[in-house]
Amino acid sequence: MKKLLFCILLLSYIVWDRSYYGYVEDIEGEKEVFEKKFFSMRTEFYDVFSMRDTDKRLDELDVDERQAVIDFCKYRLGIITKLASQEELEQCKLVRPQLPSKYPYTYPPQ
Repeated sequence: MKKLLFCILLLSYIVWDRSYYGYVEDIEGEKEVFEKKFFSMRTEFYDVFSMRDTDKRLDELDVDERQAVIDFCKYRLGIITKLASQEELEQCKLVRPQLPSKYPYTYPPQ
């Protein structure tokens, strides 16, 4: 019984600790697996700035996009921020994870 409980807890930890995020507006709907920097029950995160034409300023982000950036910066990049200024947004945009090699765009846009 103890082994079964241990296996269930270990499996739960592995499932909750590993997460994926989808590129917003990705035509093919591809997702990339990553290891979260902080523990969370949430499993799906979005990178608002994954596409070349979505380079928005802080005042152009709506409430949902702002929360998506805050969550992405915390769990994917390990940066805890409240996005109070444009500098904090730029800090999150500068620390970019490696894009898959088959992804057609490069960041930052040239």
